[in-house]
Amino acid sequence: MLCPIPKYLTTKKIAFFLLAAIAIAVQAQISIFSQGDYLGLRINLADILLPVAGVFVLFSLISKTTRWPEWSNKYTPYLLFSLLGVLIIALINGYYYIGGWSSWALINKYFGFVILICYFHLAGWIVTNFGQSQTTYSFVKYFCAAFLITLVLSIIDTVQQPFSGYSLWVGDFAWDGLMANRNAYMVAAIFTITFLLTFSIYDKLILPFWCSALLWIILPTFTIYNGSRTGWIFGALILLAYLIKAPMKFLKEIAPFLIIGTVITFLIFNYISNGEIRLIRQYTFLTALFQQDEPDYFGDQKRYIALEDGIELYQQSNPIIGAGLGAYKPFQIEKRGKYIDVIDWSTLWLLTEMGILGLASFSAFFLLGLYVLFKKGYKEGSAYHTAIFCFLIIIIAMSFLHELLYTRFLWFALGLGMATQPQEQDKPCTSF
Repeated sequence: MLCPIPKYLTTKKIAFFLLAAIAIAVQAQISIFSQGDYLGLRINLADILLPVAGVFVLFSLISKTTRWPEWSNKYTPYLLFSLLGVLIIALINGYYYIGGWSSWALINKYFGFVILICYFHLAGWIVTNFGQSQTTYSFVKYFCAAFLITLVLSIIDTVQQPFSGYSLWVGDFAWDGLMANRNAYMVAAIFTITFLLTFSIYDKLILPFWCSALLWIILPTFTIYNGSRTGWIFGALILLAYLIKAPMKFLKEIAPFLIIGTVITFLIFNYISNGEIRLIRQYTFLTALFQQDEPDYFGDQKRYIALEDGIELYQQSNPIIGAGLGAYKPFQIEKRGKYIDVIDWSTLWLLTEMGILGLASFSAFFLLGLYVLFKKGYKEGSAYHTAIFCFLIIIIAMSFLHELLYTRFLWFALGLGMATQPQEQDKPCTSF
């Protein structure tokens, strides 16, 4: 078969440009369409790239210069699209509960999930057509580099703010990066740390050594000022696991820089930064949470309220299909006279509004993901699949404390990991 070099060269270049652009842009979030009691739709900057990517991919498929994404497990597309069916059932169920369409349910949750499927399939298309090893490594490299840049900018802003009197950072708070949410920024940090450490165990470098050293130096300051208690717990567990797995690497390549970073954090915290941006009080809230029945921190109060109201709503609903998508808000308003907040943990939200069907369906999909990733990671020795396997376990555990199901880069990274490249004789010609 003759290979039209310019066409495939262009296709591959564009595909890798999209890969790099998504790795960077997926770390920037904004809220749009907010009005009245509707909090708006939070989107990633990378979402803007999806229509462009979709047109390009569709054209390449129609012209038969590329092929449809293929998956390591044949049940992957069936389970994935069954989730859309579950959401449709929940959407209709919510319509009858509310007596109308909920903007939050329709736009944020339903169409938001369609966007996640697009990320997943775009990643699968890239792997199927251009190989897994190079594409996965490129994505992780650009993601970690972009995160490190925002981390550097965050600490610069923290140090200069007391002297200039104003923030140079584009966000409202330096330690939520560009993600408009400090917990989302912490998830990006967990992703970066997990991949850096896992690749290190496999003796592969994602970033140059000095870049990794810089990240470990800034990490203690990030941990204190970001203030995510969930991040503290899981970050410590990740480092502990690495210490057990590779003690000499930890002592030589990480521990000295963490010590330097801790000293720098102490100096910044006590002699440079002002009290308005300190989140060390989160430690007080964390200890108080285990010492008394009623939490003082409003964030913890909201979680207690969500647990009580979510379970109560579920008990009043059909146990199989739940209360319906968007039903929680009007229920809480009727019960408490006002709307407090969304259910900020994925498992409770799935059970409350989608019932056993929703919780079981999403659990089945992620269990399949864990199976595929474990097989390729631990059994076949892939650093990327081992890392995404570990990260998915962390996300599942963190979902008992936060709503992380709609994390964009999770679905893109998962798509890269669950896709497969066909046999050499069946692949499109990509040589040049």
